[in-house]
Amino acid sequence: AIGRAVEEAELMAGLEIRDVRVGIAGAHIQGVNSHAIVAVKDREIGVDDVRRVIERARAVAVPEGPSSMDVVHVVPQQFVVDDQMGVRSPVGMNGCRLEAHAHIVTAGRTAVQNIRRACEAAGVNVAEIALQQFASAEAVLTPDERDMGVAVIDIGGGTTDLAVFVK
Repeated sequence: AIGRAVEEAELMAGLEIRDVRVGIAGAHIQGVNSHAIVAVKDREIGVDDVRRVIERARAVAVPEGPSSMDVVHVVPQQFVVDDQMGVRSPVGMNGCRLEAHAHIVTAGRTAVQNIRRACEAAGVNVAEIALQQFASAEAVLTPDERDMGVAVIDIGGGTTDLAVFVK
């Protein structure tokens, strides 16, 4: 089925598809909120400081073993600069301490591996695995719509996915 879909897309686009972004959904998907704090190096918050605090927020305990999970997304919800809450983009601000509140989305490791194997068997490389709701939103929303707040409902053949973006 993947091979046929890729062939049809190549015919319609007139291009060869080598890499794909794959949506993942199912009961194995889990989400957890995370919080992290880092010291700001040079009093002015830079891109590196934001990257460090998001990486620290990403480092939540993900279960290992038969029900192992892979982190699929780290969604920053808000930043806090020296107790100033509600900051959306802290780069360029002055401060000593940067906090991040983020939502971590995980997927079952075996589901992720099976999707990768099926795509590779069809001759395409998986460049990224995205939560299906996020992939649908990426396809139809503008950045302004996401920033203002919106809900996307993706009604499919077997499932209905919902993503809510809050201002």
